[in-house]
Amino acid sequence: TAKFTVKASGDSLKYTWDYKNAGTSKFSKASTTSATFSVKLSATTKNRQVYCVVTDKYGNIVKSNVVTLSMK
Repeated sequence: TAKFTVKASGDSLKYTWDYKNAGTSKFSKASTTSATFSVKLSATTKNRQVYCVVTDKYGNIVKSNVVTLSMK
């Protein structure tokens, strides 16, 4: 299992994770709404791209960098 975690501070934070598998063109929303997103390692998750959008109660938004899951 691979775990991606973001650290943020603020009031009433909401986390939205998006991911895209290799060979696809669009990001999909993950069901996880916490600061950590976990994914089981498999052939379909190799080179998966992931990012998180954090929103506070005032509507301020911060987007993380996109990271790529690589496996050896």
